[in-house]
Amino acid sequence: MRCVTAANQVFFSEAVLTAANECVGVLLGSLDPSMTIHCDMVITYGLDQLENCQTCGTDYIISVLNLLMLMWALSPTVFALLSKNLMIVHSDLAVHFPTIQYAVLYTLYSHCTRHDHFISSSLSSSSPPLFDGAVISTVTTATKKHFSIMLNLLGILLKKDNLNQDTRKLLMTWALEVAVLMKKSETYAPLFCLPSFHKFCKGLLANTLVEDVNICLQACSSLHALSSSLPDDLLQRCVDVCRVQLVHRGTRIRQAFGKLLKSIPLDVVLSNNNHTEIQEISLALRSHMSKAPSNTFHPQDFSDVISFILYGNSHRTGKDNWLERLFYSCQRLDKCDQSTIPRNLLKTDAIFWQWAIWEAAQFTVLSKLRTPLGRAQDTFQTIEGIIRSLAAHTLNPDQDVSQWTTADNDEGHGNNQLRLVLLLQYLENLEKLMYNVYEGCANALTSPPKVIRAFFYTSCQTCQDWLTRIRLSIMRVGLLAGQPAVTVRHGFDLLTEMKTTSLSQGNELEITIMMVVEALCELHCPEAIQGIAVWSSSIVGKNLLWINSVAQQAEGRFEKASVEYQEHLCAMTGVDCCISSFDKLVLTLANAGCNSASPKHCLNGESRKTVLSKPTDSSPEVINYLGNKACVSATSQLPIALLCRNGRMLSMT
Repeated sequence: MRCVTAANQVFFSEAVLTAANECVGVLLGSLDPSMTIHCDMVITYGLDQLENCQTCGTDYIISVLNLLMLMWALSPTVFALLSKNLMIVHSDLAVHFPTIQYAVLYTLYSHCTRHDHFISSSLSSSSPPLFDGAVISTVTTATKKHFSIMLNLLGILLKKDNLNQDTRKLLMTWALEVAVLMKKSETYAPLFCLPSFHKFCKGLLANTLVEDVNICLQACSSLHALSSSLPDDLLQRCVDVCRVQLVHRGTRIRQAFGKLLKSIPLDVVLSNNNHTEIQEISLALRSHMSKAPSNTFHPQDFSDVISFILYGNSHRTGKDNWLERLFYSCQRLDKCDQSTIPRNLLKTDAIFWQWAIWEAAQFTVLSKLRTPLGRAQDTFQTIEGIIRSLAAHTLNPDQDVSQWTTADNDEGHGNNQLRLVLLLQYLENLEKLMYNVYEGCANALTSPPKVIRAFFYTSCQTCQDWLTRIRLSIMRVGLLAGQPAVTVRHGFDLLTEMKTTSLSQGNELEITIMMVVEALCELHCPEAIQGIAVWSSSIVGKNLLWINSVAQQAEGRFEKASVEYQEHLCAMTGVDCCISSFDKLVLTLANAGCNSASPKHCLNGESRKTVLSKPTDSSPEVINYLGNKACVSATSQLPIALLCRNGRMLSMT
């Protein structure tokens, strides 16, 4: 200190003084707290250095401040003082004195940053040398637990809801720096086993669903950096969060969490059954549906929603998302507790669309089917026309549905797919609400006004006939849109009506059963498919043997299903429908180990005999369906057949 003071009197050098202050700080950090004989001289030295702060740079000022804090009290240490003694995690501090909390945290952050967040010292078993090349190290054995304490502190603070926004941003910046440093070297692997690391990651996960986009992105970046070192329980939680954020209205959020989801092992993603946020969304929507109508959804709002669904037109323009603006325009401050949807989920398009579709269906019922589409009959005819045109497109791709198939980019194609799903959901909600009006509901939905009940009571048969008329088309659209559950629900209703009205003799019954079976196959429900086969045989008198082949496919027995599809085609058409390329491959595997071959597929050396039968009266659509199933099953299982035979690996090509 005398040397530095004398040098300062001769020639002032900021770089020399900064280095000198760091040297003094190292020595002070190594002193025993009981050694106070030099306190006066140290304080005088520090005050003398403080006079130069106004004319010097940031590095010099920080070195002086650190020096003064070391001189002020060697016990407790600066780290202990800031992280523990000042109780910065106290809730009252965040609520009543957020600026003080921010200042203390920023000082602690600066202190930790200066020492690389104490990561290296947390792994050291003894004190390293004071000088490591040109960098001065102040690490001692006393700092060994600093990293764990810091992680624990970050985890506690990040999970608090009452943090100031600036404080939360500081903590997220801090957390991202720590996450990046932890992955910088393989020698830091033991740090991922610390209990405080688990708490730190939970704090990050608590910030992945906040409203602030930047904080959300920082939390996602930190988790992505650590994803390869996270335990399975935290990875499962990441999957939950990604499921919600993949339908966020912000493109950056969707991309960031899509990237995070890709970094998670596939077995963890597929085994996830928690769905915490999904259940929360479902409960919120169910609560909204059970409430009385707010009457804030107006004809113009209905027109905006239905125009997008039916024609892909967006009437509302502006910088912000039009659906979000529609949602908030229908909220009223004078209606207490009107919105039951959690605020942290109000940035997801799934929430807004579910709300909009329910409100649109409810508006249709409350207006007695008189909508911007026209009178009740016009409303039904417009919707029916769209549904039938889409159903016709599934049978004939040349059918003109340009408003559904025209798109310039991926976003356009995504919107078309979304519109199909929304149309099906609108019809689902409309049927549910109409049923509630003319039949009533025990407790799930509120009863509408008396005048609405009277209208639908007299129009009940008309509504039911309309639904029956379009169910088959809805089933086709359900398969087209990748919504097999919708097809199954409408299929069961249609089969019940067919059984009641004795419409079981035409091809329409077989086509309906075919689509229900295909939907159940997509849902992997072989037992339900077998039940359909029994029902069709015993109840309606149709012995549809090919249904059992679909059950084989739903159960994962693709080779056997492929063989049986070809057999049924031979029986229905009276011609040999075998796939020659699979004559010696799939069929051999399917019949391996069997003493007796099928009467229609008898393998004898290199030859295969097919017994042709009389053509049946099956619907051409069913025959085409089985032909497609046979081809798809065969070609999709070619790699499997090549890969494995009698339990041995053959070839990866």
